[in-house]
Amino acid sequence: MAPPLPFVYMGKMQAAAEQWSFFLVKGDIVYAVREGDIIDKNYRVEGVSGGQLTFTYLPLKQKQFIYIGDPS
Repeated sequence: MAPPLPFVYMGKMQAAAEQWSFFLVKGDIVYAVREGDIIDKNYRVEGVSGGQLTFTYLPLKQKQFIYIGDPS
């Protein structure tokens, strides 16, 4: 089983006509991530659906989610 996600969701931003960037915090590190990004070699950002940011925990290929609300 994958460990709990180590990230806290902080917010999102969309530059003109670009995809969303999501801001996550792990300890004192802030990550600005987009769909397809890999974080710490263990988590891939899959995208947003239904108000949830989806990750894959790569060692076990398990999906995990953080609720972020409506991205629009």
